[in-house]
Amino acid sequence: ADTDGVFIQQDGGTNGTVQSNRVSDGTITITSDNSVELDGNAVLSTLAGGANGAITITADNHNDVSGTGTAEIELDAGSRITAAGGAPITLSSTGGTITMGDGATVRSAGGAISVSVGGNAEIALLDAGVISGGDVTVTSTTGSITDAGANVNENIVGDAVTLTAPTGINIDLNAAGAVTADSSGANGDIDIEGKLGAIILETAN
Repeated sequence: ADTDGVFIQQDGGTNGTVQSNRVSDGTITITSDNSVELDGNAVLSTLAGGANGAITITADNHNDVSGTGTAEIELDAGSRITAAGGAPITLSSTGGTITMGDGATVRSAGGAISVSVGGNAEIALLDAGVISGGDVTVTSTTGSITDAGANVNENIVGDAVTLTAPTGINIDLNAAGAVTADSSGANGDIDIEGKLGAIILETAN
């Protein structure tokens, strides 16, 4: 394991790609001026609890070589992100998307999981735990939140779950706490199934 943590920064408008396993006793931070991709079966894992084991991935658009401003976070089929002991996981792409392949997983042992993107969020499995689980937040500023088609019963597992996407939410949940879903754009529909706590829905339709 990397005892001092892992920091990977990709500049100059090229994609940042993780192809191998990275296990850290500290934090893991990946930032890219364009997209970030975890190849199939690649693993990011922290062993420390709390903030000392936080995992943060950021895909930005400062030097997007395509000129489209669509940097994305892509977790290929079979890739895994795992944080121990209540450590939080944050995935962010201000102007882009997140796409998770079949079998891709993001798991925390009770830590909060936060996904924030500008476009669509295709979710395979975000698992913050149910018993003493962490909260899960998925936010899309212009797009939708959908099931990525993964072969799982739930796409999101956690305590309180907050979902915000103006063009629609279609997802399976296992939530011990309150579920808040806001799809109040002109074409926003909400379709949520699974084991749910208290539900608060807001839609324009």
